[in-house]
Amino acid sequence: MRSTRRRASSGKRIPDRSRRTAPAAPPSASKQHLPFTTVAGQLIQWFRRVQRPLPWRQTSDPYAIWISEIMLQQTQVATVIPYWERWMREVPGVSRLAALPLAEGLRLWQGLGYYRRLRHAIAAAGVIESQHGGVFPTEPAAIAALPGVGRYTAGAILSIAFNHPAPVVDGNVARVLARCLGIDQPLTQREVIDRLWSVAADLVNAAASLQALAGRRCSEVNQALMELGALVCTPRSPACPQCPLASCCRAYRHNLTDSIPRPKPRPNLVRQTSVALAAFHRGRVWLEQRPDQGVNAGFWQLPGQELRFSTRGREHRQAALSLAQRFGIESLEDLGRLDHTIMNRRITLRGFRGEAGLRIAPQSNPKGGWFAPSAWSRMPIQTSHLELLARARKKGARARKFQVTESV
Repeated sequence: MRSTRRRASSGKRIPDRSRRTAPAAPPSASKQHLPFTTVAGQLIQWFRRVQRPLPWRQTSDPYAIWISEIMLQQTQVATVIPYWERWMREVPGVSRLAALPLAEGLRLWQGLGYYRRLRHAIAAAGVIESQHGGVFPTEPAAIAALPGVGRYTAGAILSIAFNHPAPVVDGNVARVLARCLGIDQPLTQREVIDRLWSVAADLVNAAASLQALAGRRCSEVNQALMELGALVCTPRSPACPQCPLASCCRAYRHNLTDSIPRPKPRPNLVRQTSVALAAFHRGRVWLEQRPDQGVNAGFWQLPGQELRFSTRGREHRQAALSLAQRFGIESLEDLGRLDHTIMNRRITLRGFRGEAGLRIAPQSNPKGGWFAPSAWSRMPIQTSHLELLARARKKGARARKFQVTESV
């Protein structure tokens, strides 16, 4: 399930009674009976009033919706929008995606992270080309069989693109339903997951049978659940008085919105420290391609060395000096450090720059070469390494020089 798919916009929240003390214990969630038809209608009408004008909501093209759902996995909406718009311009359909070279796909995806999503998408496009004549399938079993398409993504495509009564449960939907039902067990428990999917199925089926409302009701009720979790029923400080389901929400009624859903245990933090060297020769920089398997597979990067976690500059410089000797570099310039976090990994990257004495290919990595700045934009290069390259080219932005032969 996607825990960060969509986030609430900033702004003041209206105080609500979920902050009151001494909550009463809610009845067992298993005995809860939601008026599904009423709830479905309230969600649809609320969604029609407040929905955000996201670009993928302007189409029912299953390919466009599929790409948006893939990109939104573990990624915020604001980040995805420009990537999705550029992707749809350059890779507008299944046939283009099936024939897309991986390097070009990585370049377009660069910065979104979780690159396995891209590889699955290319593989899935190949399946659609070979098994479905290049036409996006409409059958639930065929969609669910595509590489990288799980239960949630299949339900999103079926309901949003084809208005099929298929349920969806992502992180936002799970939070909305758990609060509404008063489920105080961990959302990772199998019986809880099954119950949430069952309730989501009841809601979308109720929407399908709701003849009083015209329109694409299955699509709208599922998107309404997602939107509600993104804008109102947020992880912290939910705007309960603005919620269309406040009257039937057990967590709101019993002042439990702060404790439902039960927070997940945080994974142990893993720290990584690396040093990278921008080795230039006559205006070109040496870049190396990562292996075809593993983290950031197929991306280009500066030559580097991973260290055991340390923030001490002395060890960083020692590693940089070792790298510099491969290129005949006599002095180095410090480019500073970059810090970023991916999932439970906190990564520190320290960069250095130097002029190579010889235009030779280091034998430690045969998948490398000298590349002019004009080529960088056409290559899939790790975002952090692109930042170091930008610093390396910016005059006056570099720190002191030190000699490769100096004692550190």
